[in-house]
Amino acid sequence: MIPRILLLVVAVELMSCSSTWVKSNYVPKRSNFEFDAYGSYIKVTLTEGKVIAGELIGIRDDSVVVLNEMAFTIPIKGVVQAQLITHNPNDYAWGYASILLTIANGGFAIFTGPLWLFSTAAAVTTETQKRFRTYPAIQPKGSKSQLMSPEEAWNEMMKFSRFPMGIPRQVELSSLTKRPGKSTRH
Repeated sequence: MIPRILLLVVAVELMSCSSTWVKSNYVPKRSNFEFDAYGSYIKVTLTEGKVIAGELIGIRDDSVVVLNEMAFTIPIKGVVQAQLITHNPNDYAWGYASILLTIANGGFAIFTGPLWLFSTAAAVTTETQKRFRTYPAIQPKGSKSQLMSPEEAWNEMMKFSRFPMGIPRQVELSSLTKRPGKSTRH
């Protein structure tokens, strides 16, 4: 019985994870998100098809600044699409470990094990989906709310930049250093 439950846990975990185009050390963890000094990771597609990805620094003079190996100043008018990952979700190992602890429930483990499994998988899936922002804004299926204007979409993304209130004039873009970690090429 236990090997089947473990197999089920692994299968649900793999289904609930969304694949991303960024390594986990390039974006802050949710647990220390508000204390992180760096911006979140963004991938910008330009009108000519070129893709620039890296840390979102902020907006200066109607241009978005992305830091990779160097700072790229991209006119917002030249952006076709932008995708931002705000943070890494929390570690939900506790939820899956609790599935094993349902053995203490005896015969009720048949009911409590799957309940823990599916509730944890739902939490992981929801948290994973909430961490993405896009430009132009994508309206969720079934939503009756209005789409964000382009300005609102960029303002929403700027909350997750290194300089959310705009890049100060005295900041030299060439002096910025990227988030510690491996290369941001993908």
